[in-house]
Amino acid sequence: MSADDPSVVDRHVDSSPSSLTDGQAELFTPFSTLSSYLDEVAYVAAGGLRHGDDAYSRNKFNQLASDSLRSNRPVPDTRNAKCLTKKYRIDLPQTSVIINFHNEARSTLLRTVVSVLNRSPEHLIKEIFLVDDFSDDSKYDGQELSKIQKSEAIRNEKKRR
Repeated sequence: MSADDPSVVDRHVDSSPSSLTDGQAELFTPFSTLSSYLDEVAYVAAGGLRHGDDAYSRNKFNQLASDSLRSNRPVPDTRNAKCLTKKYRIDLPQTSVIINFHNEARSTLLRTVVSVLNRSPEHLIKEIFLVDDFSDDSKYDGQELSKIQKSEAIRNEKKRR
């Protein structure tokens, strides 16, 4: 495989900023390509904290900060320098992505799906399965995300161990 071979592509070079500036707040703004599938602000707010809730108690991370981040945000490329020049074949088979979750913050679940779609060659992603392992919220957070292209939601009837 040579660098000039049309059957290879360097899909893992991120043209976004390599790191965020100190103190830069990436406030939540809807990702335009998803707006036809769901209202991101309403989706995140529906699972958000209520006034007086401890931001750390539900997920053991600062959910208030997580909920304020954009779903489509720059992620630094932290690969080893030797991997930065790696070329990948474009004729790979399609894959299914399975995302298991239980009582996950809606903002992190949404960012995971958006990252899969944005950072993978579109022709390689056949489907994204969102498997809710019987979360406490009966509203079923994954169901709303199944409106996103290539996504399908599945809810377990009982907690799997």
